[in-house]
Amino acid sequence: MEVLSTAQGDAHCPLPRVVKATQAAQPDRDLLLFMFGLTQGMRPQS
Repeated sequence: MEVLSTAQGDAHCPLPRVVKATQAAQPDRDLLLFMFGLTQGMRPQS
């Protein structure tokens, strides 16, 4: 069993340093339309 040390801290940061934390993540409009289409398709036929 290998135990990872937290001594290196920032070296294993999951977020890339290039990304600014102040920039809000904007969802892709095509993705939103696709998700909306999937939810509409799951309704039972009346």
